[in-house]
Amino acid sequence: MLVAFALVVAAWLMRNFRVALWQPVAVAALVIFLLALITSFGRPSTMTQRQVYWRGRVVGERRIPWWERFYRWLYRR
Repeated sequence: MLVAFALVVAAWLMRNFRVALWQPVAVAALVIFLLALITSFGRPSTMTQRQVYWRGRVVGERRIPWWERFYRWLYRR
């Protein structure tokens, strides 16, 4: 969200100097902000669940859905 805020400020400054790049920068800021907002609400459930072990092995391991893999890739957790 901080990157999005910095891009909004940069777009606003570019607009005051009539630089043609302010619109793509503003759109990029909006996309980054929305991505950060959506991922903040959609935290993967596996990060909050504890793994269950029996005799030193994980029991009941499930496949990780694509959106959880994407979240982990995006935030490198």
